[in-house]
Amino acid sequence: GGCASTSETPSLSIASLPSIASISAIGAGTSERPVGSATDLYARVGRGAMACWFGAKGPLKLGYIYHAEAEAASRGGGSEIIIHQREIGQPNPRGPKAFRIKIEPAGDAASIATENLKMPEASGRAMTADVERWSKGEAACTGSSAVAGWSPKAADDQKAPAKVASAKKPKAKIAFKPAKP
Repeated sequence: GGCASTSETPSLSIASLPSIASISAIGAGTSERPVGSATDLYARVGRGAMACWFGAKGPLKLGYIYHAEAEAASRGGGSEIIIHQREIGQPNPRGPKAFRIKIEPAGDAASIATENLKMPEASGRAMTADVERWSKGEAACTGSSAVAGWSPKAADDQKAPAKVASAKKPKAKIAFKPAKP
């Protein structure tokens, strides 16, 4: 039966553990590292986002708000760019965080990471691809950000914000009468 022993030693095939180099290559893919210092990287990515995502025909212009915080170059130049959902009619229209770009100094270079918090999956992938391109030195709105139909929400969700009534009071008209002599 099943428990009979044989004089031959069975050869066991034991799976080998992957090397550290192969593990680190899993997430790295074939992409290149960002080009330049953290400050240079922040300037390129910010310029690209404002031109391509929030420009005149940008897909995020109506429904989202760009917010960034950056350290001075003398302090390392680390920065964070947050794309918020727009909360129309609120005193502070900066709603929930939808997409995050984090730039951290790493010696003379920098590292960059993106995080999709609330964007639709396809839009988050397109935005990440844009950031990767800009971080490598490309400046144009090519690829996913320039494609017609690249939008984070359906067209009916991207209506123009409602106009808020002005808080100014109408000016009172004052009639002046000439003084009697």
